[in-house]
Amino acid sequence: MYRFDFVFSYWIFFWYLCYVVGLTTYNPKFAILLGLLENAGLLMVMLYYQYKYIAHFLIVNFFIKVIPYWSLPFSTKKDIYALVLYFFIYLIWCSINGQTMDDVKARLQLIRENKPAFPLTQFWVSFR
Repeated sequence: MYRFDFVFSYWIFFWYLCYVVGLTTYNPKFAILLGLLENAGLLMVMLYYQYKYIAHFLIVNFFIKVIPYWSLPFSTKKDIYALVLYFFIYLIWCSINGQTMDDVKARLQLIRENKPAFPLTQFWVSFR
């Protein structure tokens, strides 16, 4: 099972929660937009492989990306700089914890094999 802390989307959702409760003034809207664009490409891959967990993927991303995106004001240049710094911190975290490109390729292989490829989907499916 993949760890939640290896998925940058969950980091961005955490950033969103921190912004909403006032723990940071840096707005994650631009980061969420980039995540939505990346998810559109990933959705195309899922459709190509007829991935059976597309509904799970769409539901999770609706709650962690679409709703947050609609609820935020526009990002500024300082927010984009914060995103770059945040992403580098994420990359350092992954490197320290042994996350490699092979792990990312393994996740894509799970999509090809119609197996749960993301932590929340794996968690959701485990309760069946």
